[in-house]
Amino acid sequence: PTNTVLDCSSSFWLICAAPERPAPPRPPDLVVVSVETFRADRARLGQPGSPMPKLSAFAASAQRFEAAWSPAPWTLPSMVSLMTGLSAAEHGVTRGELSLNPKVETLAESLQSAGYETMFFGVNSLFTASRGLDQGFSTYRAWPSLNGNDLQREVERAVDARDRSRPLLLWLHYFEPHCPYEAAQPFRGLETPTWGEDAAPTLDQAQFDQLGRCFQLTDPGDVPVLPVGR
Repeated sequence: PTNTVLDCSSSFWLICAAPERPAPPRPPDLVVVSVETFRADRARLGQPGSPMPKLSAFAASAQRFEAAWSPAPWTLPSMVSLMTGLSAAEHGVTRGELSLNPKVETLAESLQSAGYETMFFGVNSLFTASRGLDQGFSTYRAWPSLNGNDLQREVERAVDARDRSRPLLLWLHYFEPHCPYEAAQPFRGLETPTWGEDAAPTLDQAQFDQLGRCFQLTDPGDVPVLPVGR
């Protein structure tokens, strides 16, 4: 009670102990995955027969925003908007030679100031130059071209070696849907072409042979290619 007076002249010991307060909950780890030219309607997430069963199973119990529009029709201004919460008109990065103003705070900077470790791994030639997308990331690794499997291995190595005492923001950006794609069995034929009945829904052999080059998997002699900056 606030009116209590303690008499310290008494011949006994007074031991006071403040009640133990529970430690504040550790902030959650955050994982952001962005994918180039990825159409949500084709994935049919949370629906029977989705060609992406694992992601679909996750989406079935997750919060989904089905009425969402890209803030811009191409990668650079869209990614800057995702990282800042600003429209393209507000952040101003609307041309390929422009960079984000360092005075603009990004999501990574905000979380880093709150004690997060921040990591970005992405594939796109727009990310390799310093455009301000690295603001707030303690680890920022970007390649002009790299296939998804190799990107995943890079991520796993970095995450395994990190300091786990801190919460994590992990941002992954994949590129593959930019390339022509021929589905492997048993997924071939699941999608009905929407570009006309007379158009061929599959790639011919010459086009298929180019896939490795698009993904930077192999050179024309089937020799693995190490992307620039690897």
